[in-house]
Amino acid sequence: MSSEEVELLKKLYPIKTSKEIAQMLNRTRDSVKAKIKRLQTLDRQIKTHPAVSNSNQLIAPINYSIIPELDVDLRDELIKKIQQNIFQKNVYKSKHHRKNESEVAVLVLSDIHFGSVNKVYSPKTQKEEITYNNVIRQQELCLLRNSIFQIYDLLSKSYNFSELYVFLLGDIITNDRIFKGQIWEIETPYGIQIWDAVRDLSYLFNELKTHFRKINVVSITGNHGRSLPDTYEEPIENNFEYQLYKILEVVFKNDPQVNMIIPKTRFYSVNILGHSYFLHHGDAMRGTTLNYLVKSAKDLLTSVLVDLPRGYDLYVIGHFHKAHLLDLNESSTLMINGSFIRRDNYSFKIYKQYTKPVQWFFGINKKRSITWHFKLDFDSRTKIKI
Repeated sequence: MSSEEVELLKKLYPIKTSKEIAQMLNRTRDSVKAKIKRLQTLDRQIKTHPAVSNSNQLIAPINYSIIPELDVDLRDELIKKIQQNIFQKNVYKSKHHRKNESEVAVLVLSDIHFGSVNKVYSPKTQKEEITYNNVIRQQELCLLRNSIFQIYDLLSKSYNFSELYVFLLGDIITNDRIFKGQIWEIETPYGIQIWDAVRDLSYLFNELKTHFRKINVVSITGNHGRSLPDTYEEPIENNFEYQLYKILEVVFKNDPQVNMIIPKTRFYSVNILGHSYFLHHGDAMRGTTLNYLVKSAKDLLTSVLVDLPRGYDLYVIGHFHKAHLLDLNESSTLMINGSFIRRDNYSFKIYKQYTKPVQWFFGINKKRSITWHFKLDFDSRTKIKI
């Protein structure tokens, strides 16, 4: 019998009779009965062998009968080596409730698209379905807050959270003038989008203050915030998202818990607990396949890292509306954030598949640039009162 047939036999017997199994495997009944008898004999050898008969043994039993007939001394030496348990010499001591080391949490927010409307065909109703608008966005922000607090309650038993970083990576607003046909995909003009974003993000940060003593908001502009179609034809101050961030800076000017960091460049890096993080919206990268995105990221970073040969520990971008975590090399990782839009038409054009509303939430300590990470999936079909 093949190994696949033997595994199937183990699962079927004694639920099925030898006759039924023989019919399923297209084998003779005698061959099936012989194999069952052989497996039962091997099982008894394992259970009665003195090396594995100890009831306190924590590892799965080893069938020493499979060792060929070797010289007795050589065989005993081989069995002795197999029995060596490295974990007994390296006992793990639980660190639960030892909250001495500081842990920094990071929330990545991008591609919220205030003011956007997304409509897709619904096979169930045979009509267009609205999967994103202003009301759905507010529901998702509430679900986002709930997810963060649930994770905090879970991890705070083991980690001492000193502060929270929020990486705002652009396309917070949708704008209404930079793409042809965009007028059919918006619910409010960019002026209203900015003030809706000021309101909702202010309330979100105030909610997060109840769990984190300090919040650092690093604010990167995206391509949707620009006032001209060509990204490179205008200074960063002309970007509407830059104005949004400056308004938030005024809102929290006298709040010692919130620190707004607003670079005057499309690229920025931060150092957290000795680890380096490179931030960018991601629109400077081209490509749709994962391999091409990795290549594009390496090409981009080669051009901007002239003065930093070692590179960064983590490169964080948005723009592509689909969450990924990809290794660039043995020491650097590329984190691509998702969006807020369920069944996003933009993602369908790129990937030929719809995506879920997902944002990254991860932790940092002195030893690791990422200690834990969660994809926050806040599908608005979960009911939230607005």
